[in-house]
Amino acid sequence: MQVYTDDRDFADQLLGDRDWRATAGADLPAILRPLPVGVFQTSSLLTCEAAAHPFWQYHFIVNHASGSQFDLLAGLGRITAPGTGILCVAGSGERFHGWHGRSWSALPGNLHLVCSLAPDLDPGQLGPAFQMLAAVATLRAIDEFSPAGRRAGIKWVNDLLLEGAKVGGVLAQTQTQGRQVVNAVLGIGLNVEATPELRRDPARPRPACLRELLPESGALSLGAVFQALNEQLGEGCRQLLAGEVKQLLEVYRERSLVLGRRVALLEDRSGAPVREIAPKREIAPKREIAPKREIARGLVTAIGDELELYLEGYEVPFREGRLVMLVD
Repeated sequence: MQVYTDDRDFADQLLGDRDWRATAGADLPAILRPLPVGVFQTSSLLTCEAAAHPFWQYHFIVNHASGSQFDLLAGLGRITAPGTGILCVAGSGERFHGWHGRSWSALPGNLHLVCSLAPDLDPGQLGPAFQMLAAVATLRAIDEFSPAGRRAGIKWVNDLLLEGAKVGGVLAQTQTQGRQVVNAVLGIGLNVEATPELRRDPARPRPACLRELLPESGALSLGAVFQALNEQLGEGCRQLLAGEVKQLLEVYRERSLVLGRRVALLEDRSGAPVREIAPKREIAPKREIAPKREIARGLVTAIGDELELYLEGYEVPFREGRLVMLVD
């Protein structure tokens, strides 16, 4: 794997000490040469080779990103060749976003990782497999630093919680051509050493970081968490390419924090409109700028193969909405 960075100290923090040399990115394939300017806002870089999982050919490490690397790789995916794997990591950044474009606070001390794969797979066999892959890989990486019995879980559909606090989130986007998935971009934000300050939102648990929740873990560091996440992403990619989508779905369900819980679903104004299945009363969450309409409430009985949510008393599953876990 060829690594490129604009900050040797930050890259060494993730990879360990390396033998770097100056480059302008000329050794990149022609179709990838716009990447250094897009990622780093400069063409003067350092590069080295590093052992990595075979899914990644190129790795870009930036200390501070001026824009969304997820959007950058999603756009680049239209021209990458099958089998090309790109991994981007930012120490901090601006204009980062999560699900449905909601802003993401990208603080120094945390991991902001985006990877792009060109798997050349049939979309009919995948469903939301890439989103499951990102969530499961991140949970498994957190497990490596958590004591037994204190596992992180998934709040539908893509928030990662540990001890009731949000420590991360994932998103995924695929591009198809004909009957093949030609590019998949996964985004992972994980609070390792810094806790963001966020406006109160009833659909968003309190934020926290791994350092805050796992103070007894002497092995926890930004570099160690990155290495664990890199390995788990590689294992998840192996499972997916081997056709083990059902296995990923089983883990997603097993680590779900909402199955068997009473929840409320709120209208998600940041995304597509949500169809109301049954009329419900209006709710007014405290300190909200614009209260969101409640569209459903009930016990979660199942998560479908497409990650749709089944609630007791509703015949049709839900695919959109902001979820609030209710206190029984």
